[in-house]
Amino acid sequence: MDYARSREVRVPRLPHARFQEVDAGRYAEDEAGITFRIGVQNPNPFEVMVTAIDYKVEVAGKKISEGTIGKGERVSPSSTGVFDLETKIGADTHGDAEVKKLIKSRKLPYVITGVLKADLFSEPFEFTGTINLPPAK
Repeated sequence: MDYARSREVRVPRLPHARFQEVDAGRYAEDEAGITFRIGVQNPNPFEVMVTAIDYKVEVAGKKISEGTIGKGERVSPSSTGVFDLETKIGADTHGDAEVKKLIKSRKLPYVITGVLKADLFSEPFEFTGTINLPPAK
């Protein structure tokens, strides 16, 4: 009897936030633009909708931006959706003297904290690292 056979049903797995990469470029001796790419990995054989990715970005110990990205976006089955988080540092974020010193050093430590939200769950995340700025031309 075919209907009497039992199978193990695979339980859906939760999506996860992953750090993908960072791109940075200096606009001037006192300003640099930074793009962080945050991935949402969907390990399931079905599409997952992201409710929001709330974030806060700190560079060199100072908060430079916060907000929400990815509202209502869908991540395809068994894939990773990538979301760009664009920000910049300048005199308004670190002060005139400090930002020039930071950009000249070309090494900018960062911390991104936040929460990945979907319909039935939320997952906090934290990514840390160092941004390596290109040399001045």
